[in-house]
Amino acid sequence: MKTQYTWFCALLIGLLAMFSAMPLFRPTIFASSDFLFHLYRLMEYDTLIRHGTLYPRWAPDFHYGLGSPIFNYYSPLTYYLGEVFHLLGAGYFDSLKLLVFAAMALSGVGAYLYTRRYLSPAASTMAAVAYMYTPYHLINLYFRGDIPEYLAYTWFPFILWSLRNVVQRHRPTDVAVASVFYAGLILTHNLSAAIFSVFMIIYGTALLWHNRAARLARWAQTAGDGLRLVGTGTLSLGRTAFFWLPSLAEKHLVDVERMLYYDFRTSFPTLEQLLPASLVYDYGALLSPAIRGQPWLGLLPAVFPCLGVLALVWRRRTPDHRLRAEVIASLIVGASSFIVMAPASTWFWENVPMLNFVQFPTRFLAFLGLPSALLAGVAADSIPHRLRTVVIAGLVSLVIVSATAGLSPQESNTRQEQISRAGSIEFEVSSGTLGTTAGGEYLPKSVKKPPEAPGTALAALLGQPMPALAESLPGVRAEVVEKRATRAAYKLDAETATTIVLNALYFPGWVAYLDDVATPIGIDDPSGLIKVDVPAGRHTLRIDFVETPIRLLGDVVSALAAILLLVLCGFAAARHLRGRPQLHLSVAWRRLFSDHGKWGSRTRMAKTGILLAIVFFWLVARAVYDATYGSSQSYMFPLRMNLGDQVTVQGQDLWGVETGWPMRATPPSTLQVSVNWRPTGLGSTNDTGTRQYRPYARLTNPFDQTWAYSESADLYPAARWNRTDSIASTLPLEIPLATPPGAYYVEVGFQSVAAELVPAPTDAPVGPILPVWKAGRIGPIFVGKGRAPGDGDATAMLRQSGGNTGGQTKGGPISIPPASFQRGVRLLDHIVARGDTPGTGRPGGPLALSPAPASFVSNAGDTLRLDLLWQAAQQLDEALTVVVRVVDSTGFTWANRDSQPAHGAYPTSFWVSGEVVRDQLNLRIPAETPPGEYRLQLMLSRAAERRRRARLANQARS
Repeated sequence: MKTQYTWFCALLIGLLAMFSAMPLFRPTIFASSDFLFHLYRLMEYDTLIRHGTLYPRWAPDFHYGLGSPIFNYYSPLTYYLGEVFHLLGAGYFDSLKLLVFAAMALSGVGAYLYTRRYLSPAASTMAAVAYMYTPYHLINLYFRGDIPEYLAYTWFPFILWSLRNVVQRHRPTDVAVASVFYAGLILTHNLSAAIFSVFMIIYGTALLWHNRAARLARWAQTAGDGLRLVGTGTLSLGRTAFFWLPSLAEKHLVDVERMLYYDFRTSFPTLEQLLPASLVYDYGALLSPAIRGQPWLGLLPAVFPCLGVLALVWRRRTPDHRLRAEVIASLIVGASSFIVMAPASTWFWENVPMLNFVQFPTRFLAFLGLPSALLAGVAADSIPHRLRTVVIAGLVSLVIVSATAGLSPQESNTRQEQISRAGSIEFEVSSGTLGTTAGGEYLPKSVKKPPEAPGTALAALLGQPMPALAESLPGVRAEVVEKRATRAAYKLDAETATTIVLNALYFPGWVAYLDDVATPIGIDDPSGLIKVDVPAGRHTLRIDFVETPIRLLGDVVSALAAILLLVLCGFAAARHLRGRPQLHLSVAWRRLFSDHGKWGSRTRMAKTGILLAIVFFWLVARAVYDATYGSSQSYMFPLRMNLGDQVTVQGQDLWGVETGWPMRATPPSTLQVSVNWRPTGLGSTNDTGTRQYRPYARLTNPFDQTWAYSESADLYPAARWNRTDSIASTLPLEIPLATPPGAYYVEVGFQSVAAELVPAPTDAPVGPILPVWKAGRIGPIFVGKGRAPGDGDATAMLRQSGGNTGGQTKGGPISIPPASFQRGVRLLDHIVARGDTPGTGRPGGPLALSPAPASFVSNAGDTLRLDLLWQAAQQLDEALTVVVRVVDSTGFTWANRDSQPAHGAYPTSFWVSGEVVRDQLNLRIPAETPPGEYRLQLMLSRAAERRRRARLANQARS
């Protein structure tokens, strides 16, 4: 292998990788399933490293600021690599963008090195491009946003290349390098590492077999080579024991079974999906679940293996044992991956241990990329030498166009300012995700009931100091004096001996010191928070997060493996550098463009011309991409959507929010939402006017409840639409004083006269980070506490929220006078409606009234929506729970719903005297509920009573 070819091809591959990075040059980030999770994890790593925690296991700002052990289980290398770019001056957005582009280019370089031992430079370049532009590679980046799995793709070819060096060259440095690459994979994505480890056995067997088949080694030497491979893997496992040993040994401490919420049986792709007929890959749209990022293999990645096998058969008279062995291993790996994605493999998914944690069978597409790329190179190497360069250049162009012509990832309206410690809590509140996970899978098992939105979240939203205790206790004052990644300190003043519950989740490793003396730690049930007994008087309390014995063992094993690795590298480097001339940078640069023979200058010019041509075509491609997919900057929110091929939303403007980011509003206030749109679906001449649309806007929260709603008074019949029309509709949204503080969105969509004809998004080039299926959302908007309520506010707020002061509630609900509760809270008014709040924003359907004004008719399986208006008669110092039940005549409870007001987002301990608070609850009546008469009970209970009931229920279950 000539060094100059390697350097030139590496630069060439890096430039060719830039075509995949065109979306990265946009100022925004792309909306995807997980990308924002990794941004917040990078932010948390940055914060912890700057505070001196070099290897974090605990994320103190996740789970609403209660903490999370996610870093004890999630591979850390992605965030360390991103932190390198951040420490060099890049923002969080750009740090991950630079990281993923570097990974894309390096994946191509790795594929080149891996195949170069078998193929010509041109064919290896072809293999590198085919590997980089495997569609699943781009899906992982731009649509799934799974950055660690995307980065794992980079390690595969480097590992195979280095393992071949271990077998063929017998150098200690090769063992060290291979162990570093394998360790990098383990620390990048443990799931990919587990699967690839199985495939490494196949590749390793092929390495040993072709050496023996070619009579290059005796059996003893083959056994020695096998031991070297085993030693390489063992060294890698030892080097990474600090991560995987605690992760596996302490897996039972967290609820990882939550990862199994996704049924793998629904994710088997069809043969038509895997082998599409279209040359241009159709990535689909993120918004629509029907066409969401199809997990297709792609036409070219499916054709290349067939061509490669045919080429290898055609070259049978010139046997290459190494290439044939590698192709056979690749075919076995590819066939195994293909079979596992078929429904016929259901038995394996159900019976092979841990396989169900893979979740999606389509994840095995990642392991088809390298076999397909190798065989693409084999096919290219079979082209006659005279035509090889021209044909490969055409094939490279075809691969790039096929993978990128349909690449239009949805841009996100998320801004850089949101990536902060407070922003992570705001994101959890606004999105409903826990600890940057989809299902809260890294919550400790001691958390019997995940927190809805504790006081720590509300304090962060209101800009207040985080409360030290989970709930206020009479005669107890507590103050947070220090809070770091592995330590928190408090000042306490208790009038009597009591038990306090801290706003910190318990996980093994936490220890407590009361007045510098070790004290036992308890676990509160069902919250899973740290509980400590405190005697009367003034005290200082400190909790520290320390290494458990299994974590210390992992640290020691990794340290010993690192020392062994350094010793190997030291001896090898000393022997290698002894008597070797130094290579200066200027010499290396000349080698990049040098060649031997009389054609040297012409070759140098050709290389320069190729690189300049690639840069030119990339500039043209980027200009075309920006013109085609770029967002307009003429709107405050360039949220572009195509709604059912009937309406194209071009952008929105929003007035009435406070400047800065995140957006904030203080009630009472009025938001003005301007929707800029144009009709794209022309009505037919037979259209009778049933397709009539009007734009709407509603203020909603993460639980899809409607807090304000407005729709245009004008109907737009589809029969009279003109494609050239451009319409601006301005809609007011009133935020009453009774609106509880929290995270909200402004949802923009179109309401149809016929509800079944509401247009849903089919494409959204620019949108929110977490899209919805029926409309687009602007936000989050954080609504703060309004001014102190005064005389007459209750009447005004009743009118704004749809109630009245006369005891008759709007919409035909149960009619009762205002009620007073013993906890110092009054129920001023309420509305009850049947049915969930529709995605269109209109309230649920009216109730079917019976002759008695205090009753109504509902059906089993319905959902009752309760809209309540509370008033605090005094300052409340405890968190009360709202309990709603459907009870029969015998007292049996058929339906029950309990939560703190506003889904826990606004606990009563934050209410002030005289404050009026609106609350909404959804209560589903089970389908098995028999016909009959039932009572709807509404109660308030203390948190202590709720915990006691939960403990009794847990004891009954056990």
